[in-house]
Amino acid sequence: METFKVENPYWMVYFPTDACNYKCKHCYLENIPEKDEMSYEEVIKIFSSSASLKHTRIGISGGEPFLRKDIVKILVELLNLGYKLEITTNGAFPERIKEFLLKAEDPSRVDIAISIDGLKEVHDNIRGDGAFEKAIKSLKIVKECEVRLFQVNTVIQKTNFHQLEEIRAYFADLGVRYHFFIPLLSTSNKRVAYTDAEIEKALPYIHYKFDIKYLLTKGGFRIQDCHAGQTTCFMDPTGKVYSCMTGQRFFFPKKDYFMGDIRKWNYRFDDLWTSGEAERSRKDVKKCEGCYNACEVHREKSFYFLDDNIDWDEVRKIWGSL
Repeated sequence: METFKVENPYWMVYFPTDACNYKCKHCYLENIPEKDEMSYEEVIKIFSSSASLKHTRIGISGGEPFLRKDIVKILVELLNLGYKLEITTNGAFPERIKEFLLKAEDPSRVDIAISIDGLKEVHDNIRGDGAFEKAIKSLKIVKECEVRLFQVNTVIQKTNFHQLEEIRAYFADLGVRYHFFIPLLSTSNKRVAYTDAEIEKALPYIHYKFDIKYLLTKGGFRIQDCHAGQTTCFMDPTGKVYSCMTGQRFFFPKKDYFMGDIRKWNYRFDDLWTSGEAERSRKDVKKCEGCYNACEVHREKSFYFLDDNIDWDEVRKIWGSL
C-alpha cells in the first residue's frame, strides 16, 4: 500500500448541522434527512483532547450553523480552547451572531463570511422572504465587532447577472472591504452551463484566478493528483470524518473518502487520524476523477503548488479570435 507523509491537519471543516432554514435555488443540499448530531459535550471532548488539532483552523459551515440552538456555546468554547474559527453563515440569525461575538473573549481569532446574493428583491427571491434584511443586520453587527476578517460572498448566477454592478456598489458604500463574487460553477458536482456572453460579463467581478480559470475552460478545469486527507479533513454533524467534503457530498462510493467515525474511536481524533482506515482513504482519494471545490483548491495551491496560471488555449475556448 502506498504510504503518505501525514502531518497534523492545518484545517478541518466541521458542519455542526446539515439543517438549513432556507432552500436556496443554487444549493446542492436538498432533502437531507435528520441526523444524530453530536452533542455539545461530544464536540468539545474531541477538540479538547486532541494534540494534533491544537493548531488547526476550524471552518464552521453547514447547513446553517447558527440554526443550531447550542451553537454559541460550542463556538465560544472552541475559542476558549485556543482554536481559530472561520464561520460561513447566511446571516439569518443576527441575535445569535451578536450573542456569540459578545461572549467571545478574543474575536480577533474569528473570520466570518456572510452569503448575500443580491439586493433585497433578488436576494429574497433566491433565499426566501426577509432574508436580505436579516443578513444586512448580521453584517452590521459583525462589522462593529473586532473580528479578524469579515466578508460578503455573492454567488453569481443567472438570477442576479443583471444586478452585479449594483451589488458591488451597495457593499462598497457599506464599507465592506472584502466582497467576493463567486461564480456558481456546479450543483451536485454537475457543471453549470454559462453562455460565452455570460462568462464575459462575469469575469470583471471574479477575484480568484482559479474561478477565472474554471470559467474560461467552461468547467473543464479539475484538481488532479489530490492531497485530500493529508493536511485537511471534513467532519460531519454525526462525527464521521472524511478526507474531503466533496467526496462525502458528491462522489460514490463514499467509503473511498471515509476516514473513520469519531464516536467509534471514543472521540480520540489523533488515533483516528493515524489509523489504517485513514491511510486507506488517503490512497483511495488518488483515484478521484477530480473536482472543483474551494476548500480543495485552496489546499492544493497553498501547499502543493497547483497552477492557477491561465494559458492562451483556455482563453481561446471562449474567444477563438484572440
